[in-house]
Amino acid sequence: MERTRLALCLVGGLAGCVLAHGAAVAHSSHEPTVGPHYQRGVVRVAVPDVVLLDAGGRPVWLRELFEDEGPWMVNFVFTSCTTICPVMTATFAAAQRELEAGAQPVEMVSISIDPEQDTPARLAQYASAHGARGSWRFLTGSPEVVRRVEAAFGARRGDKASHVPLAFLRAEGSDLWLRIAGLPSGADLARELRGLTCGSSSAPPPQRAAKQPAPAPGR
Repeated sequence: MERTRLALCLVGGLAGCVLAHGAAVAHSSHEPTVGPHYQRGVVRVAVPDVVLLDAGGRPVWLRELFEDEGPWMVNFVFTSCTTICPVMTATFAAAQRELEAGAQPVEMVSISIDPEQDTPARLAQYASAHGARGSWRFLTGSPEVVRRVEAAFGARRGDKASHVPLAFLRAEGSDLWLRIAGLPSGADLARELRGLTCGSSSAPPPQRAAKQPAPAPGR
């Protein structure tokens, strides 16, 4: 699939896919589609070339990570949150179970917006408590790096207490993401992800450049 194409299979009885051809610009979206629990829009994300740490303390080069085959689901949480984060995490877990039951592959990433407190060990405990497994990664990093990632997705709201429920879904080989604002169910997210991939089987595989040696951590 070419970088400037993203197939969105619309919910609500529409059988076709909408082809977004470069219409989204950085941090702006199409007019959102309003649903009962959430709003949908399309955003373009320039993933920064930064290094985060996973729950095992291993470095993860974020841009390189998202070059791998998807589809992808991303959200921003923190482990001490007692309001929307447990709901968002439970929703991701429910979506993962439903997609696995339907043999739908998905890569999932939850990025902590409280990196001072959310060490890899703490993220590992949180992931285990919420039943995360397989291809679901929990990432943390330096405050500066996390802020850059939040800003790239248009998710930064100042401090952790001000964050809002957002999820980002992306088919393979695009920098266009479906932005879900609100509190969808796990079934909603699974359905939206299936819509993103509804035309991908007939698309040619993306041409990827050979990967260069990874830079040293600490950027």
